[in-house]
Amino acid sequence: MDTGKETPISLEKGVQKIWRYTKSLPLLAVKTAFYRIRSFFSRELSPWFFAVFWTVHLLLATWIIAFRSTLHTGVIKLVDLDEIEIAYIAYKNFELMYGICILLGFLLVAAIGYVKRASLSERKPGNLVFFAFAFSLLLLAINSFYERTPTQLIVNDTSWIDWFYTLTVFPFGFFSIRALLTQQELIHQHETPVLSKRYIPRTAIFFVLCSGAILLSSIPVHLEFWGYEGFGGFSHYDVIPAADRFNADIVLYTCSGLFASLIGIVMIGAYTIYDRIMTHRHTKTPSLHASMLVSSLLAACWTIALIVPVLMKMWDEISLEKKWLFPVIPIVAVFSALMVLMTVSLRFISKDNQDIFPNRPGLSVAEMVFISLSIGPVYPIVRLLRPTKGWLYWFFCIAFAAVPQWILFSFLNDYVVYFFDFKDIVRKTVIPVMQVFLSIALSCAFYLLMM
Repeated sequence: MDTGKETPISLEKGVQKIWRYTKSLPLLAVKTAFYRIRSFFSRELSPWFFAVFWTVHLLLATWIIAFRSTLHTGVIKLVDLDEIEIAYIAYKNFELMYGICILLGFLLVAAIGYVKRASLSERKPGNLVFFAFAFSLLLLAINSFYERTPTQLIVNDTSWIDWFYTLTVFPFGFFSIRALLTQQELIHQHETPVLSKRYIPRTAIFFVLCSGAILLSSIPVHLEFWGYEGFGGFSHYDVIPAADRFNADIVLYTCSGLFASLIGIVMIGAYTIYDRIMTHRHTKTPSLHASMLVSSLLAACWTIALIVPVLMKMWDEISLEKKWLFPVIPIVAVFSALMVLMTVSLRFISKDNQDIFPNRPGLSVAEMVFISLSIGPVYPIVRLLRPTKGWLYWFFCIAFAAVPQWILFSFLNDYVVYFFDFKDIVRKTVIPVMQVFLSIALSCAFYLLMM
């Protein structure tokens, strides 16, 4: 007879039910890990493996060309190779570097040739670039051949062959990754979240956040400049009259404010370019073409921050020796490698966003671009740990993108150069510029949280 009352579950049955569920968790975790690792080596990830091998090839090729150029300069005779670690490693391991670089290059050419085998006979710009890069790689292999004697390593100086190779690097990477992603394009343009209405223009918000971040990050530097601890018991206040100390502070902070304002203007320019590329970002996720363009913009930002300040510091030596290829090859190689890596990662982020949010808006385009900027090169590995719940996935992505930048920023604040630093390049260019770059990135993360 039904009394209309629910039969209470006994304590023993409840414990048994919880035990059965808990007991199945390890097996479920193992199965999930197995399927994700298996998917990591699936055909879907072939563009990312191409991007990784392409990056390794470009780094080794840049190292080889720059080393060959350096050995034929007058500056190298004034400095022992043992003191320059990066040159000493190349000197000791040139054979290994040469073999891996050339082998990887021809393997990548063969892989792209296999992918495009049906259309290689057609007269298209991509096919012309493919054959031009293959020919330049063969010439590079011949021109970079070496001879080692008991006392020295004999290599050829840079020539038009190295220039030819450098000019074909970016077009080959661009057309190759586009061909790989087009072949297995499984992403449709997904709906993006509707952003809240703003009464202040985004350009003004970007200017205030970026310039404010730079200005705030300069305050500890100013305090250390006036303090006694940073200069071994000496303070600059000791040589400035008390009546002029306030004016000295004003000079420092206004100079920092001017620099912060210039950085804010540069960021407005970068945002304007991004706004022109992502014309439909308020309604749809980026297409493949838009993803490649915005990835080129992100790669340019990283390249400017990492490479250009170093080359500016070394420009007197470069112009004196007339080694004009020396500054060009690292810029082209780093830009081409990062563009390919970030394009692949941005497509993976779009695909994960589509899978986790199939029927509703998920990550905004700005959030996808920020994740690609921060952890683009390693996102295909990080995504093995991604949760499948919507809000957890959003928190996971933003945390993985912002936290490493904060850790790196804190590390650079306390970093001390322990090795031979030619012309104080690391201390005076790399560390300060990266601190500025990371400050801007963290202000962008704060902007996304405000959204």
